[in-house]
Amino acid sequence: MSEPALDERAETMTEQVAPPTKSAAPPETDVWQDLRSLLLRPEQEQLADFAQRFDDPDRHAQEISEILPEAIILRSAQDKRLAKALQPTFEETLRISIKKDPRPFIDAVTPVMGAAIRKAIAEALGAMMQSLNRTLDNSISVQSLRWRVEAMRTGKPFAEVVMLHTLEYRVEQVFLIHRETGLLLQHAVADDDQDGIQDADMVSGMLTAIQDFVRDSFNAQTSETLEAMKVGELTVWIEQGSQATVAGVIRGAAPQELRAMFQDALDTVHLDFHDPLNDFQGDATPFEECQPHLESCLQARYHTPAKQGGSVSPPLAAAVSVFVLALGLFGFFYIRSYLRWGNYLSSLQKEPGLVVVKAEHGFFRDSIEGLRDPLAADPNALLQAANLNPAKVTARWDEYQALHPKLLEQRARRLLEPPATVQLSITNGVLYAKGAASPEWVAEARKLTRSLAGVNQFTYASDLQADIKSVENGNIRFASGRAELTNEALTEVKRIAQLWQNIAAQAPGSQMELTGRADSSGAAQINETLSRQRAEAVRDALIAAGLPAAQIMAQGVGAGKTDSPARENPDSRKVTFRVLTKQTQ
Repeated sequence: MSEPALDERAETMTEQVAPPTKSAAPPETDVWQDLRSLLLRPEQEQLADFAQRFDDPDRHAQEISEILPEAIILRSAQDKRLAKALQPTFEETLRISIKKDPRPFIDAVTPVMGAAIRKAIAEALGAMMQSLNRTLDNSISVQSLRWRVEAMRTGKPFAEVVMLHTLEYRVEQVFLIHRETGLLLQHAVADDDQDGIQDADMVSGMLTAIQDFVRDSFNAQTSETLEAMKVGELTVWIEQGSQATVAGVIRGAAPQELRAMFQDALDTVHLDFHDPLNDFQGDATPFEECQPHLESCLQARYHTPAKQGGSVSPPLAAAVSVFVLALGLFGFFYIRSYLRWGNYLSSLQKEPGLVVVKAEHGFFRDSIEGLRDPLAADPNALLQAANLNPAKVTARWDEYQALHPKLLEQRARRLLEPPATVQLSITNGVLYAKGAASPEWVAEARKLTRSLAGVNQFTYASDLQADIKSVENGNIRFASGRAELTNEALTEVKRIAQLWQNIAAQAPGSQMELTGRADSSGAAQINETLSRQRAEAVRDALIAAGLPAAQIMAQGVGAGKTDSPARENPDSRKVTFRVLTKQTQ
């Protein structure tokens, strides 16, 4: 509003207002308020409209909805922060929706998932059939027989031999390496090469170090890089990018088209992971999504011999069948003979006096060489026990003397010819003889033992003292007033007679003293006579048993000084024995 207009309006207002009086004059503030209202009314109306727009949620939401699609498009074009922010909300919404009613979701994904599942099953069946066809081809053909022989000769598994002969090339491992730091970002390995996995971080570091070494050693430009290197049967191809490097470990001769595949995978990684590559600080977690790109580089190609005629001819099939049958029979009989031969060798090792020096097993003939003690078991008998034909075994056994205790004892019996009363045993090179034997035999045995190999000492373990003690502990009892021997007494006499034969043989000149005794129930003269009769009765019985009369002395002592004070004591009516040797006479 211009100043003249304001002045004119002010004059008009002045004319309309009555001359002021002291009692009716308007307040000065009202005038200024009216003036402010006239001057600022448009701006105030605009501010009121703004306040209403922000205070009314419905109106505010309506205005935002008009610009929201364009805002989302603009923000999504800048980075992926909006998608990350909305991801939890979308996931929770989807979860609630599926939990409430899964049918719409099923109807939506069925066309896609059904096709994907059918495709996966078809590919799996195709791969299985291809593998089965290749296995059948490699199992029936003549070439496969040569490969099996090679596997048996080299000790390698048959599958490995087939792979070495049919493999054109195979990418076994792929490394994704950060170019600036040389750190490993991701690593992919073929499924059938899990055993050959090495430390991926170490391998990536070594590849980076090798490239730096080559560049420094040959003064190469920074842009010039190592593209390939060969390690034994493996070749490493390296594809360089601006921010990452792909290295593939290849077995066999790969075509150059494989490099294009490596380069495509590397370009895809640079395109999809541009920001993580720029911001890489050592954390390889964001690059886990690169795994499918690396796995696409794990290619392999096998060559199969071209089939001729489309099928195996009947004569060839018959020949192969006969060969397989003959091979099976040959294997059966060979394994059976091999097991029998092993059992025969085990039985030889268990027999004392048989030592196997050399043994060879063949399908048509066997041979064995060793040492045999004359007293050892017959090897031919062991052959028959093992179901082996002695006519097909060439055996050579050289004679020797074994030092086994069992054989030494047999050899000692043949050499010494001990009496039946002597028992022989060998322990730690000492020959023990135990039992009743004449002094002449003992002396001769000592001399002959010196020539017995494996025996260092001869010991004659005499039982003389035990026999003497057993004789002196014997006594023969009688009935009161009687001097006749009872059946029990006669049995005791026979036992003492046998013991005395051993004593007399070991201690020539020994004598047996018989003492008859009686109780104190009768007169002393009668008891003395009765006791002497009892001793003589025993003496006569011993002589009747074959003992020389000169070796037996009999006497009677009557009641004796050892009788019990009781008038009749059965223990006093007896005959006692005493052995007198040259040492005690």
